[in-house]
Amino acid sequence: MKKTFTILALAFLSLISILAGCVSVVEVKVDEVTDTVYVSSSGDDNTGRGTKTSPVRTLDKALQIADEKSSVQYILIENVTYSYTSPTTLSVRGGLSIKGGYNSSFDSVVGKTTFRDLKIVVNGDGVLLENLIFDGSSSRLVIQSVNNVTVSSCSFVSNFSAQNGGSIYVYNSGNVVIKDSNIFYGRANGFGGGIYVESSSSIVIQRNTITNCIADADADNVGSGGAITVVSTPSITIKDNQLRRSYSLGSGAIDSVITFKINGSNPNVIVDGNTISGLSVSSTYGIYEEDFNLTGHKIINNVFDLGTLTSSYYDYANGSLTIIQLNSGDAGTSVASNNSSM
Repeated sequence: MKKTFTILALAFLSLISILAGCVSVVEVKVDEVTDTVYVSSSGDDNTGRGTKTSPVRTLDKALQIADEKSSVQYILIENVTYSYTSPTTLSVRGGLSIKGGYNSSFDSVVGKTTFRDLKIVVNGDGVLLENLIFDGSSSRLVIQSVNNVTVSSCSFVSNFSAQNGGSIYVYNSGNVVIKDSNIFYGRANGFGGGIYVESSSSIVIQRNTITNCIADADADNVGSGGAITVVSTPSITIKDNQLRRSYSLGSGAIDSVITFKINGSNPNVIVDGNTISGLSVSSTYGIYEEDFNLTGHKIINNVFDLGTLTSSYYDYANGSLTIIQLNSGDAGTSVASNNSSM
């Protein structure tokens, strides 16, 4: 009997040992990232886990965590300035919302987070960028071959591209919304000192202020559309923007605030409710059709500052148009009404 009891006791102790081992294997760690990564100036990229109580320090690390954890949907960043010692490019995967401007406790938005000399490339669908400042000549935003991207309440300051799109470059993308943002002194050696859009669809540029942006910044006479250039994009709405003092630099270049390089009838090209001004009454056009005859589009409710423009509109077929001619449909529009001068 004693022997049997001893055997049972040993078996029981063995079972307890095994169970204890199992418990240690399935131990749950606390304070792990779920759907949100937090970035703070007090965080640490080496020891921080990316949670609110253990944040990381840089966007670089937050994006690395997001790439490793598909559950991450949000990156929230404190309202501070991040300066890169050399030009840096970061890629943003699909399904991420990056929001800046938070206070240190991440319970309210108090401003915008500034990144100096940082280029962000969006390479996945379903991305939101909000309350961010892109500052410096190496900073800009590239949106290429993706869908469903929103840029909201951001600022772009003193950006530069040696090619097209000084501050924002959109190519081969759909359902892109750029709204409630500011672009100041964007420069491109080619087209679109502020924004360049090519081969895309369902683009909305709304309620932005684009000021002092320059196309053909190297003055080699190639480039136009100081504020915005649109190429081969049959569906775009440019609405309720302030487009001020934007132009092309080269004396032989086409000097314009908005340039369209789109051929044929495109009824979903809409320019509505914008205030448009240039730099020089002797050379700058408000809207210019370059290389192709755009027809069927809608130009409505815009205000052109004729004190800074040669004319409101240059039509590929009919040349320079007055406001009266524009409203009469001489630009080949399907609708042109309520455009005025200031």
